Amino acid sequence: MYRDDRGTVLIVGIATLTLAVALTLLAIDVLRLAVRRHEADLVADSGARAAVQALDLDQYYRGEAARLPLDPAAARSRALAVVSRPWRVESVRVRADAASVSVTGDVPLLLGALVGRPTVPVTGSAVAVLRRDP
Repeated sequence: MYRDDRGTVLIVGIATLTLAVALTLLAIDVLRLAVRRHEADLVADSGARAAVQALDLDQYYRGEAARLPLDPAAARSRALAVVSRPWRVESVRVRADAASVSVTGDVPLLLGALVGRPTVPVTGSAVAVLRRDP
């Protein structure tokens, strides 16, 4: 009349524990991605701010430009000097008075390592404009 239910609680307990661990790892990975995306934007912003400090003094003193002119080579060099590991500069674009910087980095994942994708790339970008104070 009675079925043998021994071991059922153990199986349900193991399944519940496995699900709880997987959800915890997923939550940690999602939070880690969010934090690293924000960090990527901050790193790109610091690179862009450094790049716009590369004022082309020769062109500025000659008065050839209506806007504050940037030296593209110096701007790229400044952006590269500010961005450090684990971030990599993907691009530095300089126009007359603005610089945009894009950086990328890899985020290690806990749950991703279990499913065959241990890292995910994260990208951040920022633009800085050099302006005169009135």
